[in-house]
Amino acid sequence: LGGGHWCGRSASAEAMAEEDDGPPQGVIVCVRLRPLFTTRPDGTPAREANCQRVVEMEGQNEKGVGSAVTKIYDPNDMEAKPREYAFDRSYWSCDGFMEDPDRPGFNIPDSPNSKYVSQDMVWNDIGQVLMKNALGGYNCTVFAYGQSGSGKSYSVVGYPPNVGIIPNTILSLYAVVDGNSDPNIRYQVEIAMLEVYMDEVYDLLEPRKKERDKLKVFMNKGEVFVYDPKDRKNMDKIWRAAKDHNQAENFRLLGDANRSVRATGMNPSSSRGHTIFMVRFRKEANNGVVWVEQMRSKLSLVDLAGSERAHDTGLTGIGLEEGIAINQSLTSLGQVLVSLCKGERVNYRDKLTQLLSESLGGTAVTIMIAALSPADINYNDTVSTLRFADNAKKMPVKIKKQLDPTAQLIDDLKKENERLQQQLAVLGGEGAADAILGDKAASEQKLQEAESRLKEMEVAYQIMEAKVQQGGRVRIAPLIIKVEDKQKIEALDAQISELQAELARVGPDSDEGRAKQGQLAASVQQRGEVEAEANRAAEEAQLCRKGELQAVAAEAAGRKQQSQEMALQLDAQIQQQQQVIQEALANGQDASAEQDQLQALSQQRASLDEEFRRAVDEEMHAVESILETKLIEIEAISRNVEEVRRQVDQARESGVVDAEQEQTLARLEEALVAARQDFAASEGQASAVGIACTFRAAALALDKEASVAEAKRLHDGVERLGKSGAADSDEFRERLTAEQAAVSKAQGAE
Repeated sequence: LGGGHWCGRSASAEAMAEEDDGPPQGVIVCVRLRPLFTTRPDGTPAREANCQRVVEMEGQNEKGVGSAVTKIYDPNDMEAKPREYAFDRSYWSCDGFMEDPDRPGFNIPDSPNSKYVSQDMVWNDIGQVLMKNALGGYNCTVFAYGQSGSGKSYSVVGYPPNVGIIPNTILSLYAVVDGNSDPNIRYQVEIAMLEVYMDEVYDLLEPRKKERDKLKVFMNKGEVFVYDPKDRKNMDKIWRAAKDHNQAENFRLLGDANRSVRATGMNPSSSRGHTIFMVRFRKEANNGVVWVEQMRSKLSLVDLAGSERAHDTGLTGIGLEEGIAINQSLTSLGQVLVSLCKGERVNYRDKLTQLLSESLGGTAVTIMIAALSPADINYNDTVSTLRFADNAKKMPVKIKKQLDPTAQLIDDLKKENERLQQQLAVLGGEGAADAILGDKAASEQKLQEAESRLKEMEVAYQIMEAKVQQGGRVRIAPLIIKVEDKQKIEALDAQISELQAELARVGPDSDEGRAKQGQLAASVQQRGEVEAEANRAAEEAQLCRKGELQAVAAEAAGRKQQSQEMALQLDAQIQQQQQVIQEALANGQDASAEQDQLQALSQQRASLDEEFRRAVDEEMHAVESILETKLIEIEAISRNVEEVRRQVDQARESGVVDAEQEQTLARLEEALVAARQDFAASEGQASAVGIACTFRAAALALDKEASVAEAKRLHDGVERLGKSGAADSDEFRERLTAEQAAVSKAQGAE
């Protein structure tokens, strides 16, 4: 950078000028300067007590709040020309603020001429860009970068009442959801929160335990997927449906409580991992037939752990290893930015860059907040942060709206239709008009076909197709197999493995090999029979527990609600106690007793969070078991229906009408319809505990199985009529037509 640079508006600033016309085609780079930390909360001098400020911001930003130029002076020569940088936003939050008289604890500018930028001003500035594009169907990412203790978490999360971007994002999303009064429009919001710690990914919404489950990351066609290797088929395991603002905020607080935090010489609550808070937002409209997706987007709000120097943090052992891992991942992130700016092939080699690859790859609206320390002792780290931000604004970005492939086709065809309409209005020649009318008719036909396809596809919208394609039904919860049955299956597995090894040794063509093949086939068959019998016993036991499971789910939901209400009360008490302590310290009074009370309240709050997590887990597992029980009931009724229907069909073909059997079949079919409707009505319950996609996969597999069974039954009936010489009868033709329709339906379920 030499002595720095100042070239007027940056390339990304020019892109910002087009924000009103569409998504910004460039990274929006913001820098924010925190205050000098001169005193600790206990009144003793802090690390920066004797430091001078080496960062200044000047001028007025053309678009949005803040300054135009950021300058940094060399502390060894303050008279020398400073390095100058021009970013899209330069937020001065260093001084010039006061407490808002109307909102105790909230910081606002202390005069009309103050440069101070508050949390609300930051949100009203870049939050507008974020929400406008997220609600427009574009993926959005906000990430904060800077050294440890530079104020990243303050901008991203904040603290009451000075809340940051994540709490404001949740609030704004649910303002849209709660403000919807159209019965034909619905919104779905799902929350996920991840931590990258020591280059491993963990789910922060899972209960914290000593050995946390490591998650895997993979990329497909520019999209990032995170999954549990122990449950590979459930690609949505990290996502939790949030029905309202309180539930979403509780998820955030739960994830925040589970973060890895350690006190260091630079920050008393230093994040030891990178935190990623994600929101999936979807808007659907009812077209009279099905719910059709109109818009979807994903917001990723990233609080990067701060870069740090070992001699400044004073850490050793595991703390030192954490710092090394943080610095390595941030170095990889910087190398990715350099490669992108040069147009080179990018290697997303660590977990952090893999998770951010959607944004770094240029397919999301990306906002970067570079957090700066004003202190001279942090000069080198601040220069490094400014260089990183300068590289980020050069990163190429091409934003794409997130649409379902069929919805994208419909959108393109509608645009083509509008183009042809305009041409028809302009051209008056009869031949030209006829040609355009021909193109228009073809375009309209394609549009109708695409809309028809969309209606069919919405039945299976965004579910786990892989599970359905396996042919078996999807289990929502595992069966509880008896210990003795498990031991039998394990013994047979060992026997099968031993026979396979012996067969490989002697060869299949020898006499001994043929004998082993027979033994192997018998063992495999026996294993299947034992497993089937064990599953039947487990299903019967599951059916007996239905009432118990419903009681467990209701009790857990009640505890969860009670925990949320008590948490709100405790939060109010904690906030009030903090204000009392601040006033006491400001007046030079002893606040030891109040601090002890605050510590006790904080411990109660932590215990309450743990109770909330337990209740969430218990409710989810109970609901999973309840839904699995409903599936078992449907399967049992279906088997009875098939058996009685087979008997009725055989009787009819023999010319006999068994009235009692007919009535039994009718009652069973009614019971099957009722059971299916009861299962379908459980979608809201499944969504509330975060298993919506698993539920949809199970429902689709159920429909597929029913369609295939119906097609097979009709086919068997048609074959029997054909063999009986009734191939020309009206009944044969009716059954043949019904069979063809059932086969088409079954193929559609595939």
